[in-house]
Amino acid sequence: MIKRCIIKGNRNDKEVLLHINHHDPGRQRSFRRLPGFVKIPRCDCTGNRRIQPAPHRIHRFPQYSRGSKTSHERSARQTSNNTRNQRQVTMAQRKSGSTTLKQVAERAGVSMAAVSAVLNSKKSSIRISPATAELIQQAAKDLHYVPNGLARSLRTNRTNNIGLVFENFGGITEGQFYVELLDGVAQELFKNKYRLTILPEVDRVQPINSLGNGLLDGVIWCKLPQSPDVIDILQRCPIPFVALHARPTEAHEAAAYISADNYGGAKLAVQHLHELGHKRLLFILETAEVDVPDAQARLAGFLDACAELNIEVQDQDIRIWSHDLHETNTYFHSQPEHTAIITWNERTAGVLLEHAQSLNIQVPRDLSVISFDSTSFSEKTSPRLTCIYQPIREMATAAVRTLLAQINGETITQDFEYPTRLDLRDSTTEPPKNRDWSSILNAEKSS
Repeated sequence: MIKRCIIKGNRNDKEVLLHINHHDPGRQRSFRRLPGFVKIPRCDCTGNRRIQPAPHRIHRFPQYSRGSKTSHERSARQTSNNTRNQRQVTMAQRKSGSTTLKQVAERAGVSMAAVSAVLNSKKSSIRISPATAELIQQAAKDLHYVPNGLARSLRTNRTNNIGLVFENFGGITEGQFYVELLDGVAQELFKNKYRLTILPEVDRVQPINSLGNGLLDGVIWCKLPQSPDVIDILQRCPIPFVALHARPTEAHEAAAYISADNYGGAKLAVQHLHELGHKRLLFILETAEVDVPDAQARLAGFLDACAELNIEVQDQDIRIWSHDLHETNTYFHSQPEHTAIITWNERTAGVLLEHAQSLNIQVPRDLSVISFDSTSFSEKTSPRLTCIYQPIREMATAAVRTLLAQINGETITQDFEYPTRLDLRDSTTEPPKNRDWSSILNAEKSS
């Protein structure tokens, strides 16, 4: 109950409002501390009972009427109110930990539905003008509003997290291919307001548990497991996925594969070397990647191109290499007849160039080398690598868009295969006419 009373002071009477307790009229409730308060002396304003005033201050009525305020006073009072409101909002933020939609709506002077439609990019029947949308955005910026990801996930049944699976995680630091692939995936996800979670490997027995157990909306595989049992489990999993490599021979029909034309790229490499006059070619696979579908597709292209061009291929013309220097020494000291080498990726070619240089083998004078990928790494080797180019970033973008389309309910099983091209640099030339391995290797020993 609020009761108006007159406080008898020494000089002037003060008219104030008192909050009176219904059950105990003598008990006075607490008041907020606001500017312009005066202390209440002991008074008899409720009849016979005397009130023991609280030690707080009670706002006094102004000595002037509202109409008598000057514009300067009204502006000062409004500024004070705005500062106080901002202070109250800041305190509420500290207590709750974050700004709410309600606070943004109050700040902008609009409904919560309008704020939700603007800040959450939510389709709504409410028509919002650009000016109102800008006002809401500014209010959210002033209040440091951050969307509640957990609440949004519960509401939309999505996490906005995409997993990227690397079966050979060490390749990220050893080769530029995975660096560009990772950057392309991350940029496209960022444009669509998704986050990226990197998974170095998965449990082949229980892959669903390894994929976040409901914490991911989809998965991009850099090397999809080829086991039929694992594929069947993934197909029953509600999480959609795409594969960033060539389609294997025994692939699941419902999966989408994004890759470059590995088969055609290998044929381009063989044709280029054949035009230079090479007849003895060596194809090198990497030990850790020998069963990768991309590597198998390139090997198939190499074999078919050699058959079409009448280039003889023997068992020793295909090697699986582990980047070991001792293995390289053994190969070159066997005085091979190969005049050109095709490596399955530029990382392998880069190590091969280093080993050849340590053995006094000059590329391309003594041996031509050609590889795949054609990233910035190929410009930094000595000599610069002639490569088969594949559009890594375009492939990464296509993988993200395909996966997001599947998340939105579309059924996409079509493969995307991007064309390759030959990037000529300095590591290939005509085959040597009179190459003497003994003199080359002996010169290395003498030096």
